[in-house]
Amino acid sequence: MWNIIFLTTGAMLIELLLFVFFHKKVIDNTENLVFKALIITNCFEYLSEIPLQLFVRGFGADVLIVDIFSKIYLATLFTYYSFFTVYTFTICLNKNNEEKYKKHFKLNKRINIIVSIIGLLTILALPFSKFYDGDKMYIYGDAVEVFKLFAGIYMLVWIVLLIINFKKMKEKKYYPIYLVILLGLVSNIIQNHDPSILIASMIGTIACYTMFFTIENPDMKLIQELHTAKEISDNANEEKTLFLYNMTQEIRNITKKIDDDADIILDSKDWEETRNSARNIKSNTSRFTNMTNDILDVGSIDETNLKIYNSKYSIKTIIKQLVNVYGDICKNKELKFITNIDHDIPETLYGDSINLKEVLNTILENSIKYTEKGYIEFDVNTIVKNDICRLIFTIEDSGIGIKSENINKIKLDNKSLSKANQLITVMNGTMLISSDYGTGTKVKIILDQKIENSEDKVVTKYESSLEKLNILAIDDSEAGLKIISKLLKDNNITLDVVNNGKDSLEMIQVNKYDVILLDEELTSISGKELLTKIKEIRNFNTPVILLTKDNNYEYNEEYKNEGFTDYVLKPLKRNILLEVINKYTKKDQ
Repeated sequence: MWNIIFLTTGAMLIELLLFVFFHKKVIDNTENLVFKALIITNCFEYLSEIPLQLFVRGFGADVLIVDIFSKIYLATLFTYYSFFTVYTFTICLNKNNEEKYKKHFKLNKRINIIVSIIGLLTILALPFSKFYDGDKMYIYGDAVEVFKLFAGIYMLVWIVLLIINFKKMKEKKYYPIYLVILLGLVSNIIQNHDPSILIASMIGTIACYTMFFTIENPDMKLIQELHTAKEISDNANEEKTLFLYNMTQEIRNITKKIDDDADIILDSKDWEETRNSARNIKSNTSRFTNMTNDILDVGSIDETNLKIYNSKYSIKTIIKQLVNVYGDICKNKELKFITNIDHDIPETLYGDSINLKEVLNTILENSIKYTEKGYIEFDVNTIVKNDICRLIFTIEDSGIGIKSENINKIKLDNKSLSKANQLITVMNGTMLISSDYGTGTKVKIILDQKIENSEDKVVTKYESSLEKLNILAIDDSEAGLKIISKLLKDNNITLDVVNNGKDSLEMIQVNKYDVILLDEELTSISGKELLTKIKEIRNFNTPVILLTKDNNYEYNEEYKNEGFTDYVLKPLKRNILLEVINKYTKKDQ
């Protein structure tokens, strides 16, 4: 009786999920289609298992209908495992390359269909036995053993796929796979102890509920994107309206004062009064000039020493680095560091990763600096349309905040924030600041970046070893840094550049690099001297490649005696540079 109550409860739960899922609009993508199949299959498990228990108790175990429902139950349970394997393929296969994904998925699907047909026919053909003592009932025999064998094979496939994707194992979409493996092992232990305890169907139900909250749902995501876009648009319009209103009021005040002083000059016969009014006009004119130069004159942005380095880069790598660095800083300061990262961020974007990283560093550093207790929250969301990805970074803190009348001024008065604002403007992005004084500050950065899908022959050759690399280039020549950025721009590489030895030492201490490219001819310090200082950094073991004009290195290994890992001759050639980088970043090393 306990089994029937347990199964009835499970059946009610899966029917509720079935009702909820099928009464909302969904796009027929692979994940949703497989999810539908799993829910329906799980329902059939209960529809065969509950009558089976009732028939046994009503007619005994030795009737034909019990044999039929026993076979149906085994077949539906096996089918669930088969569909779940398709779901695992869908989640685990790399979707970065659409063509490769479709090819691999189609191949795995065909193999799974063949295995499923063989397994299903074998289970239906083989005999089985029944045990019933008036209370407990279960089946055993050849058909059950074959089912267990195939279930074990399927589970092994899931584990292998998880191991292959171990770097992504923290993502929510993998949770149902962990759960089914764990509960499957628990179920096996329990049924070895008492085969009459039927929990296999309930495990499938729990997995379906977990999938419901982790599965990719394009419709839901589209709605969220629309809400996010509307919120961004409303906030941006509100901020701009407030800014323009404040600017208008200030301009009106200045022009009114100038007008009043001009009237005094025209009407006054007192020389001293005229001089004072003239001074006031000059002062107000100066205020107006400063305002237009600092705020309204877009041309002034071009006169700054800002440098833009557009290249192909991994935004996920940048985010990971920021989370690691500032997570530790917040921990040391006893602040709570909260992150909410959209898992649908494209793998590779094209844009200015160097200055983007500098902007995010500036905002996070300011948030931590002015927050003594509470939290720092770092959110990253994306809206993808065609081949454009809109990055939405939100950095919120519980710090001292900013007075409302100072929000616009702080972008100018605070040197680091002023530069960050200028960088974002040059990159055609927007930085919005909102704050409650004494409560905290929220900075929202909105930036559109191109999604990079193009493949280069050289990149394709080395793509397996050049994925998600962090490289530091040290050269005090702007032209040299531009050449390196250009040579590596089409690779999935996060490239940091630095033009002096002091900053390079600080960057190496803060960041983890896979390769360091060091120019031999630095002005303030030689490449060899800088390498000596770099190697004094604790636990330093990064390959350092020398960029040199000295072709004597072709005939001897003097560079090794100087402490370098390898060298590349100038003028730099793309294929040679990639070959050397590949040599020291192979995954199997």
